[in-house]
Amino acid sequence: MREGRSVTRLSGLTVGRIAKERIPVELDPRSGKALGPNAAKFNSYLGVLTRRHVSIIIPSWDDVQEVDKNLMWQVIQQNFDIPNTEVMRRKMLSALATRWRDFKTFLTREYVFGERQNETPCLKYQITDEEWMQFRATRLDPSWQAKRIAAQERQAKNDAPHLLSRGGYERKKKEMKKARAEAAGVESADRVESPPRHEMWIAARTKSDGQMTSESARVVADKIEGLVEQSTQGSFVSHGRDDILTMAIGRPEHGGRVRGVGGSWSHQDFFGARSSRSTVDSCSQEVMQRLE
Repeated sequence: MREGRSVTRLSGLTVGRIAKERIPVELDPRSGKALGPNAAKFNSYLGVLTRRHVSIIIPSWDDVQEVDKNLMWQVIQQNFDIPNTEVMRRKMLSALATRWRDFKTFLTREYVFGERQNETPCLKYQITDEEWMQFRATRLDPSWQAKRIAAQERQAKNDAPHLLSRGGYERKKKEMKKARAEAAGVESADRVESPPRHEMWIAARTKSDGQMTSESARVVADKIEGLVEQSTQGSFVSHGRDDILTMAIGRPEHGGRVRGVGGSWSHQDFFGARSSRSTVDSCSQEVMQRLE
């Protein structure tokens, strides 16, 4: 049996205790993503914080009381030196919500339906026996299982699956920047520009042998290559959401996460305010026809 992930331990930081000195963390003002040397510690802390303060038996993040959300925001500020603004508060709460949902997904996959279904995560993750019994019962309820099966069927229709690990696009971006820095002889990867999201999308679907994960992924990658060429020639110009990746896929951005960049970005933060142009409009359709 594989060991799976271990519980995060943060030396010098306790969730219920105020740190002697706040740890400085650089945050991207648009995405809220932590940067710099303390980013890993900060991200791990968010995961620990939400596991300690938000019960797994709460149905959804919208059901978490506002007083609890405010408490977690205050605890973050007490331990980390970050901007105290309403915009940053919303971004941090969004990050907490993502980690909380990911944790519940992990428990469901591993301890309810997976290899560890005969084990209990209570001691390891400080969950009470009552909470675990109730959580497990909801996952085994026929109505919830029907939703799970429906979600699995939707995922099965994904004809261009990625190969990203737990670190997602953020980890892939770091790997690409590091490789480019080494190739260019640059000392620090921080001095290398981040790859555009269409390159990230391709990298996430490229196997170790250079092949794409599916024929559909290969077709999109070929269209991306054609659009990049048109862009260098000036015959294609990106307009907000109608960028190279959207045009190559041929479908507008869906709700939720921005494709090719991960879950920290909202559509407005990444693309800016929506323009009056309709996504994949008639002009863009002409571009797509030239790629067929």
